[in-house]
Formats: sequence, structure tokens, C-alpha cells
Amino acid sequence: MKYEQLISLLRKESVGEYLSKEGMYLTPERLEIFRRCPLMYRDRRLGLLYDGHRERAARQLRDEAVSVCIFQGYAAYEYRYKHLMPLEDADLVESLADVCRSWGWLQARLTDGSAGVVVRANYAGAMCQARIDWFRPGDGPDAGIYALVFSSRQNIRETPLDPTVRKLAFTRSLLQLAATERGLPAPVDLPAHIILLQREMPHDVAGLDVSEDDLQRAQQQNEYAVERLIEYDRTSLEWAGNYPHRCQRCVFSVVKVL
Repeated sequence: MKYEQLISLLRKESVGEYLSKEGMYLTPERLEIFRRCPLMYRDRRLGLLYDGHRERAARQLRDEAVSVCIFQGYAAYEYRYKHLMPLEDADLVESLADVCRSWGWLQARLTDGSAGVVVRANYAGAMCQARIDWFRPGDGPDAGIYALVFSSRQNIRETPLDPTVRKLAFTRSLLQLAATERGLPAPVDLPAHIILLQREMPHDVAGLDVSEDDLQRAQQQNEYAVERLIEYDRTSLEWAGNYPHRCQRCVFSVVKVL
């Protein structure tokens, strides 16, 4: 299989293990926070920003459980998650997973692959990590890396996908760099895919094969953002940067504009 050698670069880790290393490695999720709001990124890095709201934590647990149930099977979900949530949440998790696993587009793509795996590499001067929901090492266009995205939109096809495409491009870049370090062929053309899943009824589901043009554009955005982030960390200056989607908390005195 074309991308089978890449399996040696991947480490299986739970979400908890992956998140516990955020202090040592830059993740695509943290890079998105920096892109939206440098001040929020700073607060989170200093431990001043907490995501401890009960409702958000419960939703995150459900999302993780759905992902495990889809990609690792019902037994793994039951062992690790089912006892942690109320019955109604467990029913929702199983319903969402059943919708995905019975969906023809995805069924054929779940026959061979690795779930919940992490890749690490030095990217543009920063030590980085990314977690892959599903990696399929086949030869066809359905091989590659998959990201599961939950949507609350009534029409899931209206879900904003730019952050997910940037995450996939970030992950692919790490795989290319890690492969080069190990003397393996760099997977420059590794396909990337998005699975969209609606949280509320009727639990619609959709699949998207990300185009190479979109991945290349996202990679350029990532490289620019990482360079700005490294400069931000190095100088410890408060600056807004050239980010059009700053939140209101970032309206502060700009010391340096890049």
C-alpha cells in the first residue's frame, strides 16, 4: 500500500494523552486560537483561560466517545466511555456512531486503517503535534487522513470548514517532515478527507474529499501563522498581527504590527 510506511511514524494516544503534551508541542487547535485571538492564546498558555464549563465538557466527552465508537468499534467505546455518561448521552453517542458506520461512503473506508494516532515533528521552527481521527494507508483516492467534524447547523453543508482544512494541511506537513527525518518518501500528495456529522436530529452526515489546491492554500496560511506565533513567543510583545478575525478581547494597544 502506498502510504503503509507512514504507520511507523504514528503513535496511538488517547485524547487525554495528546492534550497533556500541549505545553511541549504546538497543536493545530492552539494555532487556530492564536489565529483568532493572540491574547486568548497567551491567556491559555499561561493557564489563565479555562474550558471548564460543565456543558462544554459533557459535549466534548460525547464527541470523543462518538469518534472512538466509529473508528475503534463499540467494544472500545463501551470500555472507555459508556460508564462515564448518563444513559441519554450514551444513546445519542450510539445513534450518531450507527449513522456513520452504516453510511456507504464511510463503510468502505473503515476496512483498514488506524484511529486516534499522533504525529510529531519540527514544523517551521516549532515542535508540533497533531492527532488524526482516522488514517487509511491504501492506494486509492480514499486513502489518507480523515477529520471528523461535528456540526450544529440545520444544513451541515453550511458548516465552516476552513479551520478543519488548515488542521489537515498542518497534519500532512508534519507527516511529510517526520517521513523525511526517517529517510522515508515524503507523502506530498497524501489525500485528506472530512466527515461531517450533525449532532441534532436528523443526524445528517456528509463526506468531503479536500482538494489539493485547498490544502496548499491552507499550508501557506499555517506557515505564516507559525512564523508569527514564534515571533510572538520570542519577543513576548502584545500585538494583534494581521489576522482579520480577531475577537473583541484583542482590541488593545498594538506594540508591534507585522
